Amino acid sequence: MVIRLLALMIFTAMMAVLPGGERPPAAPVVRFEVPADHPDRWFVELAGGVDRCARDLTVYAVPAGATSTEGLPPLLGRYEKTADSIRFAPQFAPAPGVTYIAHAAGVLGVSEARFTLPAETPAVRTRVTAIYPTIDRVPANLLKLYVEFSAPMRDGDAEKHLHLLDARGRELPRAFLHVDAELWNDTHTRLTVLFDPGRIKRGLRRNLEEGAPLSEGQTARLVVDAQWRDAHGAPLAAGFDKPLTVGPADRTSPDWRRFTVIAPSAGTRDPVTVRFDEPLDRALLDRWIAVADASGVRVAGRASVGPNQTSWSFVPTTTWRGDRYQVLLDPRLEDLAGNSLTSPFDADIAAHPRDDSRTTIVLFFSTRPMT
Repeated sequence: MVIRLLALMIFTAMMAVLPGGERPPAAPVVRFEVPADHPDRWFVELAGGVDRCARDLTVYAVPAGATSTEGLPPLLGRYEKTADSIRFAPQFAPAPGVTYIAHAAGVLGVSEARFTLPAETPAVRTRVTAIYPTIDRVPANLLKLYVEFSAPMRDGDAEKHLHLLDARGRELPRAFLHVDAELWNDTHTRLTVLFDPGRIKRGLRRNLEEGAPLSEGQTARLVVDAQWRDAHGAPLAAGFDKPLTVGPADRTSPDWRRFTVIAPSAGTRDPVTVRFDEPLDRALLDRWIAVADASGVRVAGRASVGPNQTSWSFVPTTTWRGDRYQVLLDPRLEDLAGNSLTSPFDADIAAHPRDDSRTTIVLFFSTRPMT
């Protein structure tokens, strides 16, 4: 028994060394290297005596729920090749909660490796804070929606987790415009969702063939899935459900001449308030309305939008001085159907040419005497 064991040890040692004293090459292996303190410096390596083309190593990002890399594009990045290894450094840092799969094509004994950066769980889960317009009754030619979140969201998942359902709970197909790059604000907390303009504008081919996404008298629901993940990879705290009652189409511009300015008292920091004749676009109200003094100098202060986006208020940083001021309206301000202050969105251009003037519309007001 001792002799047989000794012979086995000698045979094993002989097999571990090639003629000339060289050891056999290590078995090929593919692995992920992700520094804990700098995950953005990650790379994937195919090592172990390989002499292959760099493109034999491919890496894929597999979204949640997917079971394979079939049909997915490989990650972009940079390849480095040495005598016995191939390294691939992806162009972007790994996203928390996403599974990455590395394939080593045609390398004997190696198939794939997987890596998932653990999702960070914030102390407070992200939630939907508002969907605009907040009013439930909308025009049949509603142009856009805004979905606001309490924290930054992950990019690229909107189409999977945002649904427009009819009264029976069936999805209304192709209601929203498909875009390659989602329309987020700078902080990734507000998403702009456009209804397909080709189905809204009368006379266009898609409108004639498919009709408008919404129709007068219809009831619908906008549903946000709770599975939608935020920038940390964590799902939302809860889903969100907004009812929509569809009224007649709106094909006329807001009448700024009917806007009402409620002036503040002189020597106070009371707000000046502008009341509109109909709800206006929530995001545009943040950008295209301001207050100036009699000489046109902008007044510093803080603005807010009223309930159902039918009013706008402004509180100055310092007390109102002088008695004459201006509310400056950008003519590109729009209502819920995309009608600007000067031109309807869906109009017969031959009969009513568009007015794309950028001339500011001014509403004057005077402060009230203090009582």
